[in-house]
Formats: sequence, C-alpha cells, structure tokens
Amino acid sequence: MHKKNLIHYLCLAFLATILTLNVNAKKTRDNKVDFNDFTYMFNKNKKDRPIKFTSLKHCIKDQPYDLNDGDEISSHNDGPTTTLTIKAGRHNDKDNLSCIHNSMLSKQDARNHLVGAILYNVNFAFQGSLTFEGLDASDNSVTFNDIILSQVHVLKIHNRWTFGGPHCNGFDFSACGKQCKGLDGVINCTSTTGKKWCFIGSHSNSVAYFRQPCSVDILKKIP
Repeated sequence: MHKKNLIHYLCLAFLATILTLNVNAKKTRDNKVDFNDFTYMFNKNKKDRPIKFTSLKHCIKDQPYDLNDGDEISSHNDGPTTTLTIKAGRHNDKDNLSCIHNSMLSKQDARNHLVGAILYNVNFAFQGSLTFEGLDASDNSVTFNDIILSQVHVLKIHNRWTFGGPHCNGFDFSACGKQCKGLDGVINCTSTTGKKWCFIGSHSNSVAYFRQPCSVDILKKIP
C-alpha cells in the first residue's frame, strides 16, 4: 500500500473508532427534577422544605446509575426551587417502558396513574418512597409510597419527567380552560396517612404540589 494511502486509511480508521466510542458512550449524568414552591400559597412559612427519595425499584437498561435499590437521596435548594438529582445514564429503550408497566404499575394503565410526558421513549425510571419534610399545616413530614420518577426522551429533542404511581390518579383539568394551558398533567396522590395531595406537572422539568386534593378552583390560583 502506498505510504500516503496508508496514512489516509489509518486516519479514517482512527476517526471511525472515535465516533463509535462516542455513540456507544455510557456515562452517569445529573438528571434534575424540580419541585417548586406553589405550596407556599397555602403555608406562609417559607422555609426550606427538604425532600427525600428512597429508591426501591429501578428500570434502566445498559446504562450506569448511582441510585441502587435501598439508597436514599436528598434534595438541595436553588432559591424557591427544591431539586432532586438522580445520577443515571440516558438511553431510551422499549424494555424500560415494559418494566414500568409490569414491575412498577402491576400492568395498570399508566395514563391513569402518571402525569407528564407520554411514556414511549423511556431513559430510566426509579420507584420508591418520596418524603416532604415539614410540608403540612402542622409542619409535619408527608410520605408517598411507590412514587415513580421517570425520564423520557421527547421527539428526539429534549428530556422530560413523568411523575406518579399506583396510589395516584389523574385529574381532568380541562374545565380550567386557558388558565391551565401551561400544565402537562394533574394528579392526586394518596399519602401514607390516607390524605390526597395534588401534584401538577408543567411543560418544564418542574412539579408543583398542593396541600389539598386537586380541584379546578385550586388550579386557577396558579400564578
């Protein structure tokens, strides 16, 4: 082989190797889901409200993750927003969706128990207990079991969150009209004490939460 052609061939082979490694790269990323402070409308004590999530199940295929079953992560605050960061790789896989339906929801209809982006390209999902410190009117902690935090890849453009679980039920907010056009879903979740709380997904990565069950009157108070 001519020396110039050999160099050209080696350069192409090196470039192809780099591209292949990049496409198949598997790395842990900081995936942040924000819980905003709409709840302060009903409680004037605006202190930081830590959130804890203990993972009990996970659905993630061929990607690394730092949140093992039984692990607990705590939130951090950025102004009025409380953020949970889940460290995991991102790669949508149809097996992740099957895992959610079969393992986390026991084959219940996801549309009735989850809000947010439609579950079709699932990067990962974690299920466990979600605790809000000092959330209720008496400054007590509130815990929700079997909550699903799932990240989906939408239209190959961006990642969004899906929130809910088997103890949550969707709420029809269509009567709210134009005032609620920015919402991505509304859901009532039952806490470990049997009380229903309202969670609202927006078109961003944030989830709002209220101290009452969802209602159109509540939703219309959203700033």
